[in-house]
Amino acid sequence: MRDIASSCHACGYQSMTVEHRHRGLRLSAKNVRRIMAENGLTPLQRRRYNVTTERDHDSPVYPNVALN
Repeated sequence: MRDIASSCHACGYQSMTVEHRHRGLRLSAKNVRRIMAENGLTPLQRRRYNVTTERDHDSPVYPNVALN
């Protein structure tokens, strides 16, 4: 279980269950959740990219004073 978790840091219990089935192990999703919780294997939350710059605006564009 730790081998799969170390290769895929964002894998939750569902993808872990599928991966175990591909490897030939028969585990239910409940068992995978329980084992992950007992071993402290929590997946990283994937965050969406937050766009901070609006390129299509009507404001004036100021010159880059660092290059001048």
